Amino acid sequence: MKAVAYLRMSTDKQDLSIEQQMTQINERATKDGAVVVECFEDAGRSGWKRKTRRPRFEALRRRVQSGALAEHGVTRIYVWKLNRLGRRQDVVLRFLSDA
Repeated sequence: MKAVAYLRMSTDKQDLSIEQQMTQINERATKDGAVVVECFEDAGRSGWKRKTRRPRFEALRRRVQSGALAEHGVTRIYVWKLNRLGRRQDVVLRFLSDA
């Protein structure tokens, strides 16, 4: 089973680094029988501010919307915590409805 991961850390003071998030995601994917084939990473990007651009999040969203991930057999998207997708509920809900 193929999967992708989205990683975000806005500051150095957060709980887990990008690398630590990826380690935990890979552990979870392995337990699920999945392999992470691509990572979308926005380091140093806020998930709260509307004007902050998150280019890798936007790329992931476009690929979900276009069906490109499904065409390549990707059936899962992993994030360390749901708030890595965004701190604003409207952003998270819009993404989840697209997926």
